[in-house]
Amino acid sequence: MKHLILIFALAACGGGASQSGSTTPEGGGGGGGKVVGPPEVAWKDMTHEQQAKFMGEVVMPKFKPMFQSFDPKAFHEFNCKTCHGQGAEDKTFKMPNPAIYVLPEAPEDFQKLGTQKPGWMKLMPQVEEEMAKTLGMKPYDPAAPDPSQFGCYGCHTHKAGGAGDL
Repeated sequence: MKHLILIFALAACGGGASQSGSTTPEGGGGGGGKVVGPPEVAWKDMTHEQQAKFMGEVVMPKFKPMFQSFDPKAFHEFNCKTCHGQGAEDKTFKMPNPAIYVLPEAPEDFQKLGTQKPGWMKLMPQVEEEMAKTLGMKPYDPAAPDPSQFGCYGCHTHKAGGAGDL
């Protein structure tokens, strides 16, 4: 179930921050210094170290409670691997992450998911919108798609019919 998560996924996370300041994938990263990010510095213009610090000090604290309130048991442990998978440990992850839930491509398949997984289909648009805002991007608009928008496929891979197991 926890592998549906994405959404953060993001384009390049080197780790999250912990209160101890650890630079391990489980708890921290980015080193010292001021956190920079949108709107002052666009995600795409941030260095890897800045992205890691932003993920740890902005993204993780914002999204951890969202996921833990959705499913406290599945998301008891919420860290870089939640979205980035095993590759978070050695920084070989790719986003979108093929190890998390594979989404369908067709709108009618998303409608089926809405019936099969209503809780997830209620949560994920909230995550998508909040992540877009956090990254200083516009949320995906199916009526006017644009590559600069952030949507499901920023974190999830996709194929006809979808796959995966929630």
